[in-house]
Amino acid sequence: MSTVVGVPDVLGAGECGVCGHAGEYVRSEAPTREKIFRFVFERGDSQYLVADSERMEPFMNEITRLGGTLEPKGEINGAKYFLIRWPATGPHALEPAPTGVSKSS
Repeated sequence: MSTVVGVPDVLGAGECGVCGHAGEYVRSEAPTREKIFRFVFERGDSQYLVADSERMEPFMNEITRLGGTLEPKGEINGAKYFLIRWPATGPHALEPAPTGVSKSS
């Protein structure tokens, strides 16, 4: 993996499981994806998810936690793809993940 602006493991390289296109990609964390989902929603553009590997399951769960639903639209080269439907107000804010058990006094 490459290092970008002092952050390791930001850039990766791989192959699309649907079309076979090889290229680079940028890894993102949940807060970044939340902002991207919001930005695209506010532009009024459609958003799709292609479930081309088991690695997509966490992203599908994240979309659900943001208030989205995944509407099956068909298949592309054997991989199911979904239209992401957001509530009228758009994606919800992600709640922070629990970090542990709080101590009581």
